[in-house]
Amino acid sequence: MPVSAAAQPEAPKPIRLLVVEDSHLDYELLLATLAHDWLEVVARRIEEREELVRALGEARWDAVISDHHLPRFSSTEALQVVRASGAILPFIIVSGRIGEEAAVAAMRNGADDFLVKGRLARLAPALLNAIAAAEARRERLRTARELEQSQQQLRELLAHLD
Repeated sequence: MPVSAAAQPEAPKPIRLLVVEDSHLDYELLLATLAHDWLEVVARRIEEREELVRALGEARWDAVISDHHLPRFSSTEALQVVRASGAILPFIIVSGRIGEEAAVAAMRNGADDFLVKGRLARLAPALLNAIAAAEARRERLRTARELEQSQQQLRELLAHLD
């Protein structure tokens, strides 16, 4: 018996990814790694701060992956731009040239993960985990807002009854 169109599962939406990367080859390697792990990705490569600010304002993104060293930009600056936007976006640093201290500092400043470019086997799981964690943070914020609204309504009702 054929399955009706309504009963068929919805195809997963592609992951919308901003990639802060100056090397086109590294960008292509990153996308190929994700494709190898069966992730469908719609990505945009960015090299400068202004491009990142513009991209964050133009569309909804699921995550940001950033190289650490770029000629006119760094992952530290990119992370600051993303956090300043107010969006709860996973931020993963993928770099071949970052020391352990810089990686630890980036994690303390809000980066979700750090990967070495030469070892991208963990990229897909790291990306999916970071997206799930960001969704959980957004859900906690939404719940906290709803609770605050409910408490405010209760205070107003009690004041009205008094």
